[in-house]
Amino acid sequence: MGVRAAEAVFQEATYSVQDVSNNVTTIYGHPCIYYGAVVTTVLSAAVVVIQDGSAVIDAFAASSAVGTGHFLPAGIRCDTSLVINPDDASTGIMTVYYRPLAGFNP
Repeated sequence: MGVRAAEAVFQEATYSVQDVSNNVTTIYGHPCIYYGAVVTTVLSAAVVVIQDGSAVIDAFAASSAVGTGHFLPAGIRCDTSLVINPDDASTGIMTVYYRPLAGFNP
C-alpha cells in the first residue's frame, strides 16, 4: 500500500443508523473504508453481517446487547459497496461508521 493510500485511512468518518428489520441495505454504494459498528438497540436472535458487496467483512452475534461494538481504527477497504445484511427476521438498530473514498462522494 502506498503512502497516499495509507494516509487516506486516518481521517474522519461518517455514520449511518440502520434499522436491521429492513433486511439487506446498501449503506454506501461506492468504494469506502469501513471503521466498525455499534449496536444501539438490542439485536434479535439472528446474526447481522456487514459486507463489501457480497463478501462478509464483519459479523455481529445474535442477541448482541446495546453497546456491543466492533471498532477498526485502521479500517477495512470496501472495493465495491458497504452493505448490512441481517437475517430476514432480525430486529434492532445499529450505527455503522465508514468514510467514502475520494472521488466517490455522491
